[in-house]
Amino acid sequence: MMEDLILALPAALLVCVVPGWFWTTALRGGTLDLAGRLAFSAAFSLALVPPAALLVMWLADTGVTALVAVLAPLAVFLAGFAVRLRFGPARTTGDSPNPPPPLSSTALLPLAAALALALWTFVAAPEVRWAGPATAALVLLAGTLAWAVWSEPRPAAHARPPRAAGRLLFPAALAVVLGAVLTRGYVGPVLYDWPYLRGGDQYNHAVQANGMLSVGHYDEFLVYPPGFSTLTASVSRIAGLDPLEVFPVLAPALVLLPALAGYALAKDLWGRECGLAAAAFAGLLANGTWMNIADARYPNLVSAQFLLVLMVAALVRLYRSPEPRPALALALLGSSVVLYHSVGSFYAALILGLVAVILVPYLLVRDRRRGVVLLLSLTLLGFLSVAYAWDTYDLGRLLGGLLTGSGTGAGGEAVSIAIGTQPAFPLAGLPERVSPAVLWLGLLGLLLLFTPAGGSKDLHGFLARATLLLWCGVLFIGSRTALSGFPQRFERDLGIPLSVLAAFALVAVLRSLPAHAPVRGRQRRTVVVLPMASVVVAAVLALSLVGMQAWASLDRAASPAGDTLTPELAEAGAWLREHNTGGKILPSPSYGNVPGRGMLALGGYDGLQSYPERRVETPRSLPPGGIGEIKDARWLLLHPQSQRARDIIERRDVRYAVLSRSYPGIDPRAFEEGPYRRVFENEAVVVFEPSGSG
Repeated sequence: MMEDLILALPAALLVCVVPGWFWTTALRGGTLDLAGRLAFSAAFSLALVPPAALLVMWLADTGVTALVAVLAPLAVFLAGFAVRLRFGPARTTGDSPNPPPPLSSTALLPLAAALALALWTFVAAPEVRWAGPATAALVLLAGTLAWAVWSEPRPAAHARPPRAAGRLLFPAALAVVLGAVLTRGYVGPVLYDWPYLRGGDQYNHAVQANGMLSVGHYDEFLVYPPGFSTLTASVSRIAGLDPLEVFPVLAPALVLLPALAGYALAKDLWGRECGLAAAAFAGLLANGTWMNIADARYPNLVSAQFLLVLMVAALVRLYRSPEPRPALALALLGSSVVLYHSVGSFYAALILGLVAVILVPYLLVRDRRRGVVLLLSLTLLGFLSVAYAWDTYDLGRLLGGLLTGSGTGAGGEAVSIAIGTQPAFPLAGLPERVSPAVLWLGLLGLLLLFTPAGGSKDLHGFLARATLLLWCGVLFIGSRTALSGFPQRFERDLGIPLSVLAAFALVAVLRSLPAHAPVRGRQRRTVVVLPMASVVVAAVLALSLVGMQAWASLDRAASPAGDTLTPELAEAGAWLREHNTGGKILPSPSYGNVPGRGMLALGGYDGLQSYPERRVETPRSLPPGGIGEIKDARWLLLHPQSQRARDIIERRDVRYAVLSRSYPGIDPRAFEEGPYRRVFENEAVVVFEPSGSG
């Protein structure tokens, strides 16, 4: 593992981090520490390197060669250096983050009760149904009391420079948090997975990366954006490793991305303490982050839990500083989401659409300059997004079909199949799926944002809070209806904005301790009635819930997975790759917990794709050619001796049938006669070759 990591890590840094370094300095206003700079440098790299590589491949009519893999990152790096040299660094605004307000004992009493109930449920009684609604009611009561007690505005405190000890302690604390996040990503693969990796979707990404390496596209595999596969192919080419060798050593590190993004956004809004807490919540506590890693849904993590977060950070910066550079940063980061995943693109479109409909008209009336700059930035963002999505989703045919009533192409067919076919999970299980600490403290943070002391009273502070509300609202509403097409993904990704808000709430609670919250005015009268002990109890309970869930998250990550590749399947895949002379193969729909696409990835093929019977009629992912390939594969598996099967073999150029010995409903003995001969077998797999194939 270390040998592959030594090869892959420098390649990943050169492709995915270094190219955006000077773009960060040139476009990102405000002061950034090393963690923030790394976050934005990675984001600008992810936004600019794939388009550069795709342009070079289109001009040269080639795949991701060694020249393309080196030239695209180098061109982005040099362009950023030239921009930085010509125009200088982005101007630093004079605005300082607005830290969370301390809370009164009155608000902390119901909060302490809510946290105690959440802690009890988490530790001892996860099946108690009334605990969730009761906790929610107590958190809402705490937020209401916070509004009542803090109804009078307080003068903003001037930030004091940190002492020398603080300057050393904070980086150390951040290093500990990021180290724990990395541990969460790597502990399971290191202990149990190596040399393979958990997660079935990795095979999709490997097939796509193999297509980018060989011919520069994967037109017959899936309707999927090319950003992640282009980056994977570039890293693979530079490191000299296959994509399936790159994932086990680098994919667990992707869990750092939500942590860094949450840190950058929360630090810019409310200060470095909130940034530190947000990194812990997003990278260590949010269950959705771990699920993306465990299921190998890497592009979804990159788009919805990293680039989208920094898009929001860029939007907040533009509110504060309506100038050309923040506007360009928003356009580049927001449009880059389209390069990685359709669902993340859906989130971005909904959030920015609401911003355009609600906030832009308001700004054009209230602050014309700010509104015009935001409108121009969103216009450029939309133009780039359409350009990135045009080929992937066949937008020309989709728009023509909508106007004329004819076919809408692969993009339209994929959308129509997704809508309404995935049910939303029951609301009662939301705390467990999002994670209790993230949900309840995030809900409190959302309520505290709109108290009079919950943020900056300036216009940009109001706009920032409204954007956070829209972000949470879009994901929550989408998680509750099948009409969103992906309610379960909406729910999983809801944990990221809630992580940022949970950081705000946790720091507010800790700032309520006597050392941070001087007693004056109305609060003095409250303290006489309600002892300050409630503050200490709430802080202890909050830290206990966070700490215990962090430990549970690490413990869950340090467990064996049931969906890793086996030596028998790897042996069959190696045989297929060795005998790959083109054409396609017919795999079983699955091999235990490994999907049929695993054989495509291992053997270097892009089809045929076979689905279980229950998914054939309503598949939620389609090849660009539509459902016909899936139906042909199903027929061939069930009726291998029929004349139609022979026609499919010839028309689809099927070279091998790769059958699982344990998959129910498909009997390898049906291939024993007629135009097939057995060419490979082991305990898990048997491979037949149709006569005359190739």
